[in-house]
Amino acid sequence: MKLNMYLGSIPVGKTEHATGVFYEFTSMHVPTGNGFAVTTGLSTLACQVQGMKLDRSGPADMPTAAVSTAR
Repeated sequence: MKLNMYLGSIPVGKTEHATGVFYEFTSMHVPTGNGFAVTTGLSTLACQVQGMKLDRSGPADMPTAAVSTAR
């Protein structure tokens, strides 16, 4: 069994610092799980996923394909 938790803040809409809890876990019944809870003070957004493995996070990479100009 494993539980990793990350505490911090992230920008959400017009709120500059929304408090967030991000976590990943494993158990006998759930081999891989992760989730988050973010609050702006008035409302909370939360999600938990079981069985999906997170292998990348962050902004999308820019395309690296070359464009040919020769005709």
